[in-house]
Amino acid sequence: MDCSETLGLLGAGLGIVGVVLALAVPAFVEWSRRPCLRIEKADDANSPDPYWRIVHVRVINEPLSGRLSRVLLRNSAAGCRVSMEFKSKSDGKTVTARGKWSAQPEPLAIIGYGEQVGRVYDPEKIPMGLTLDLSASEDGETVAVAIKHNNDAAAYAYDPEVYAPGNLRNPEFELADELYEVTVVAQAGEIKSPSRRFLLHNAGTSPRELQLEPLKT
Repeated sequence: MDCSETLGLLGAGLGIVGVVLALAVPAFVEWSRRPCLRIEKADDANSPDPYWRIVHVRVINEPLSGRLSRVLLRNSAAGCRVSMEFKSKSDGKTVTARGKWSAQPEPLAIIGYGEQVGRVYDPEKIPMGLTLDLSASEDGETVAVAIKHNNDAAAYAYDPEVYAPGNLRNPEFELADELYEVTVVAQAGEIKSPSRRFLLHNAGTSPRELQLEPLKT
């Protein structure tokens, strides 16, 4: 093989390498920027009068770290949704609910009668509360899991339809037992978070008894 043939083969080989790199580098960049979702327990919300407690989880779209974070930014998780399953530890019955983002409006409409102004359930606003474009940040955004009212033995899964009766006590989402295993999943398009499991404690009739405890994964 003479020098010209060797150079020709070398040039062809370099051309193939160039094509592979031209395809592989953008693919790696896009893969690196895909949303990366995780779920953690968040702070409770407590109202003094009338007294109730809402327990929450936090959904985080993890920012890029290390050297990649110097040149790339994680994509937002567009249209992120949260689903929840409550399984009774006593009889195995399940209740499923859709998570409402705390950052999104409640499914309520403001109405007025003369000088009186009130809010009523508006089911057309439910879709707005179910999705959120979740930016990459360690702060994340919260989702309501369950609510318990003072002097009530039952708690209620916080699906947006819990607003329907007007008192945040929708029987379809009643949690009458004292202990539930709650499985929470966040999803944006085809991207899903790992399932995160919690124990929901619901003993007694005080909202203080409503506690959400993370389970080890």
